[in-house]
Amino acid sequence: MEWEIIMKIVNKVLAISIVLLLMFVSVSPINIAQKDEEHITLSFSDYTIDTIETPDGTFSYVSTPSCVSYQPVGYPDIPVYYAQIFPKDYKNIHEIYVSGSQENTITLGYALFPVQEQIHSGQTADFAYNEEVYTTDTFIIEQDFEEGNIGYKNGYPIKTIIVFPFNYNPVTNKLTVFEEITITI
Repeated sequence: MEWEIIMKIVNKVLAISIVLLLMFVSVSPINIAQKDEEHITLSFSDYTIDTIETPDGTFSYVSTPSCVSYQPVGYPDIPVYYAQIFPKDYKNIHEIYVSGSQENTITLGYALFPVQEQIHSGQTADFAYNEEVYTTDTFIIEQDFEEGNIGYKNGYPIKTIIVFPFNYNPVTNKLTVFEEITITI
């Protein structure tokens, strides 16, 4: 009798673990286009490109509700996405692959707005613009993703993966967008 109760508990824990295998938590809501036990496809088609006029010039600015700034101060502000996964057994994850699809290339009307120093009310800061970066004829992001740290929530490991759905070449003023990105574990 005790064995049957133990097996029921084990089966419930196993079912919960499978549900948590690729459950994502993000900085803010994102459209999940497809999901199974080993893959999740994220959609980044909901972005806008605006024009910002400053005393230091006119710039293009890319925003999307699910991404945040990542680059150092003075670099072009290229949005990134922090995906947090809850793997069932982190020790058995040997490889993580990230691939983009539905790539669009957009020629911006102005240079991409640079990341600015965060200031508090009443403070001032000089306009940050890294001339060396803005005169480099190459796309700034060199990888598809970056593995972040491992944390824990309610006893479960959480793996952070930084995904780069956007990239930018400051000399050609071209912005590439992967409107769908698939993470495979």
